[in-house]
Amino acid sequence: MLLFVFVEGAPIESKVRLAIFLRYAAGGLTQDLEDIYHVSRGECYRTVWRVVDAINGPGGLEVDYPWEDSKKLAVLEAEFRARSRTNTWVGQVGAIDGCHFPTVSPGVAVLDPRAYHVARKKCFAMLTTAVCDAGRRCT
Repeated sequence: MLLFVFVEGAPIESKVRLAIFLRYAAGGLTQDLEDIYHVSRGECYRTVWRVVDAINGPGGLEVDYPWEDSKKLAVLEAEFRARSRTNTWVGQVGAIDGCHFPTVSPGVAVLDPRAYHVARKKCFAMLTTAVCDAGRRCT
């Protein structure tokens, strides 16, 4: 088990920020994150948005999906068809799902904070979506 020692006012290490983000994204409460990592609630939310920006920004996560490679798409489709009980699951090259992670309003950090409000969830949230192949690997 890793033990982190925090000094008031010291910069937060990247690996600690990532740990905060991953716990939050997995459903961790900010109150728990405050206690575990000795940071304020505001710092928890700033960390979440910094990691999101790092993923979405230049040099961040790049998706390499074979949109225009018919041979690779055919392999993905064959894998899904092979898992079909009746071998009739035809044409599928990915399984997509998503969820909302509640957060606070991003405020003046973005041009239109209302764009982050999800009416049916009655909260501000980040939408996360993923596509998996037939072997349940994120693509």
